[in-house]
Amino acid sequence: MQAEIKELKEMLEGVSSPRFFEFQMPSGKELFLLILGLVVITFPLWYVPLTPEFSAEVGLGDLNFYLFLLLLWVIPIHKAFPSKIQGVMRELSNKNIEPQVVHFNLGSGGRATEPSTATKKEGWLFPPPQIDDWHPESPYKEDAAGLLSDHPNNIGTPVPSTISMQMVVKMVGTVSIIMLWMALLKEFSNLMVIDELEIEDIYPYLFFMGIIAIIQLAGAFMEWKKIKAWRQTMDLPTSRIRSMAVGDVEVYGQLRPRIGWPSVVYVDGDIEKSANGMAQWGWSYNQVSYWEELVVKTDSEGNTTRTWEDRSRTVFVRGDAGFHQSMVHDGTGGCSIDYGLLEHHGSSLKRDWRRPDNSIYSGPRGMNIRSERAEHVWDLSGWSYGEPMFIHGVAESRPRAELEEEGVDMTIAPALIEIKNKKGVSFKPNVYRGTELLSLHDLKSPISALTPNLVTAVALILMLLNFVM
Repeated sequence: MQAEIKELKEMLEGVSSPRFFEFQMPSGKELFLLILGLVVITFPLWYVPLTPEFSAEVGLGDLNFYLFLLLLWVIPIHKAFPSKIQGVMRELSNKNIEPQVVHFNLGSGGRATEPSTATKKEGWLFPPPQIDDWHPESPYKEDAAGLLSDHPNNIGTPVPSTISMQMVVKMVGTVSIIMLWMALLKEFSNLMVIDELEIEDIYPYLFFMGIIAIIQLAGAFMEWKKIKAWRQTMDLPTSRIRSMAVGDVEVYGQLRPRIGWPSVVYVDGDIEKSANGMAQWGWSYNQVSYWEELVVKTDSEGNTTRTWEDRSRTVFVRGDAGFHQSMVHDGTGGCSIDYGLLEHHGSSLKRDWRRPDNSIYSGPRGMNIRSERAEHVWDLSGWSYGEPMFIHGVAESRPRAELEEEGVDMTIAPALIEIKNKKGVSFKPNVYRGTELLSLHDLKSPISALTPNLVTAVALILMLLNFVM
């Protein structure tokens, strides 16, 4: 394990310090995107203008065609160049250091929990402590193995480059698109001067420019929201729970029970639909009806089309929810967590059971309806013990009466603190199911993230205003 941690730290050294520019060689899927993008832009630009269908002189049709190609080109090309952080994640995957499914052994006393699932962006990087390592007689004390292997204090925090290759490619596309729009508007002006074009004829193009500008502004806003989340993660150091103070905190640890062990959750009272070791859960039973409906549409020219479209209706029947007193433990110590952190920030377990039963069908019937069917659906979601948790919240002192009722050892400092589902001074509360490194897999600098969208939007808006005024 120590060798793997050392290898991971060495791989992260290249992305753990500030740098102005980075280039990561495409490979695999990225290389395919690069080739696709080059084919999209080079083949038509060299071949199409030479065909008889296109005049030798560039006109409106050609300009529109080139503009469309550039919009297509930018999408695959900029995605073809991964960031260095993404390159490291890919290299980790090649070395089998990646999020993994963790099955927990049955603990003493029959304690059981659900497996911890994994995706490329969530889960455990290294095997976590098993149930019998959680010392239930004193849950808040330090583990024998100490700090969790994939804790940020062990492996480090990545830092984005100021300018990425993705940004460079997007800026090339941005400048090219702006130049083409300028040529297009100039051609419009020339045609209007000689009365071959009326202003009404140009409205669709101007409308399209406005739509692109709005899309770019919306993209910039979405990137800005991501940047805020990234800055929240990078600016606030990850605390070791053993020495954590009250106030705004960022902690990473394992979800564990504070008191005893939760009962098995039986969905709708059925022993065949059950889940073990649930810290927070909610299930629902619904009756879902499906059918196809004949839809008749008539266009502006009076042409009629008939298509069968899928429809569904969900009827909620009953449900239930619950939780168990929980804590987060990073190996150095554990502290209580507010139930709201689990309830309002996603879930680690999602499972459903289905049973066909056309007798409960509640949809419409008639000549325009076909393929009627129905089924019973039970859904379960929640957090199970053993999961990784990367938390932003506010640490507050627990009431003394609560500590005495629980029988907490007052000499263990983190046992006196609870992380609340409250907004901090500079962040909103959040829970990510994985370590800090995984939460920053798409990390970009503000310049790389915002510049292409804002430059495109501002340029199009200025050209649009200049043309209409």
